[in-house]
Order: sequence, then structure tokens, then C-alpha cells
Amino acid sequence: MSSFAPNRNILDLIFDVQAAIDEALVDGTVTTGGATSLTDAGQMFQTLATADEISVGDIIVNLTTGAIGTIVSIDGEETLTTSALTGGADGDNEWGAGDLYRINPVKVASEGGRLLFTRT
Repeated sequence: MSSFAPNRNILDLIFDVQAAIDEALVDGTVTTGGATSLTDAGQMFQTLATADEISVGDIIVNLTTGAIGTIVSIDGEETLTTSALTGGADGDNEWGAGDLYRINPVKVASEGGRLLFTRT
């Protein structure tokens, strides 16, 4: 057996995990926002929730500022309430018009040297 085979399997696993995470992503652009509210006129949050593509507790990332929070409630087709955002560049922890966001329902963590992937 060649030493290449184990590396190939690991790389395949990494590719498969990344593909599964990417497939689960929902993204868009904020139309109006605030400290914990996000409106995207081009999105259908309730429809996505009904299809089990997003849910309360999912991780939401402000790609423009780098801030991270979770979905607290799905208030309408175009509106979400999030937890207070943290970690934004230059302390920018609010949703603003034009901010890009991504919802990721897959939480990646490590425990005892192992990666854990769970649906939030």
C-alpha cells in the first residue's frame, strides 16, 4: 500500500465535510438592520425554516464586519432577530444596510482532538 492512500482519504474527508458545510449555507445582503435585527428584502426566511434549511440557534456571520451571532427568532419572510453580535472589526457589532451575511446551521467544534459537526 502506498503512503499516498491515507493522505488521499484524509483529503477526501476534508473535501466532503467542506462540501456538506457549504451546501448548508444560506447567504444574502442586509436591506435594513440594527443591533439585533436583520431584514433582507430578497430572502424567504420562513420558507427556509419550514424546509428545515435554517432554524433558531443557527450561527449567523456578518461577512462585512466579521461579527458573529445566532438566530433568536424568524420574524417574517424577510426579517430575523439575532443575538447581540460579537467580534466585529473595529467594534462594529450591528447589522447595516449592504452588509453581507451567511447562516451556517452546521457547528464545527473539537473535543479530545476530534472534530465534531452538529446541526444547530
